[in-house]
Amino acid sequence: MEADAIQRTVVGSGYACWKRANGGKIDLIRGGALKGWLAAMMVHPTKFFTNSSPQMLSRMSVSVNFKGQPAHAAAFPWQGRNALDAAVSAYTNIAMLRQQIKSDCRVHGNTSQ
Repeated sequence: MEADAIQRTVVGSGYACWKRANGGKIDLIRGGALKGWLAAMMVHPTKFFTNSSPQMLSRMSVSVNFKGQPAHAAAFPWQGRNALDAAVSAYTNIAMLRQQIKSDCRVHGNTSQ
């Protein structure tokens, strides 16, 4: 796959608003929290079937590619972007999510290459 010249920033955010009658994410959007974003993804892990897509059985697969930017570690470390640190942070945060979800919900991850 050939690299393109588009610069991207990936932001991970969690927001618990299940008690809010008017939808807390709507408040975030109206407050400008997503201003300038090209895309956003909302995920609701659950063990139940859903009316919107019962054939999914609450199973979802997501693939993410982390790409870094090399830089001289001693002379110009601020010019680099560490893809390994980003991948480790993402995996660690997903693993910590397991403490917050019900025991019969499952979140798994793996790495390749």
